[in-house]
Amino acid sequence: MHRVTKRIIIYTSAVAIALLATVVCLYLTGYIRVYGLTSGYQYLDREERARIVFSRNKLRDIDETLDRVHRERKILCVNGAELRAALASKPKALVYIFAEGCTSSTCLPLSAIEAYAHKIGATPYYVAVDLTPGLMKRTEPILSIDYTHYGTKWRNSFYEAFVKDLTGRSTDEEHFNLVLFEKGRIVSIFSTEKLLQQP
Repeated sequence: MHRVTKRIIIYTSAVAIALLATVVCLYLTGYIRVYGLTSGYQYLDREERARIVFSRNKLRDIDETLDRVHRERKILCVNGAELRAALASKPKALVYIFAEGCTSSTCLPLSAIEAYAHKIGATPYYVAVDLTPGLMKRTEPILSIDYTHYGTKWRNSFYEAFVKDLTGRSTDEEHFNLVLFEKGRIVSIFSTEKLLQQP
């Protein structure tokens, strides 16, 4: 009986290791795509990659640049410090940091954020955390995080660095995905959960 149990454990372990090795091989060869771990850039095809524009700290007039990039059906990647500097001239700006394809009830559609921004007299700016094919279908001008600026493709690392550059705060301190600026000064930092709780 003890021998049979030992054989079952050995067999089960061997099968688990073989399955894990297969999944790792498929991931490394690109047959399995796991979004949310990295920037997602490596999963874009050649045409989609051509539609990603990295500002490389050359962002001056955010509205003009974003309008031009949007007309060309491209996505502009920025770092947190340059975005904050670009918003300094805006009377009121609402930055929404979102994950494309998120199905949580707290992941509000961009249209809801736009309606809220207009209600409070702010211009909305949408910053996607990941680069996904779904972003290419968006009708709104989209910004994304310039992961190359932060020297890593790992989402948690570049996201945390971006947020720190943009707000001076850590996401470890509190969860937020909305930042309200007035002439470059942060007026409020909050989450979509808090927004949903407002009357």
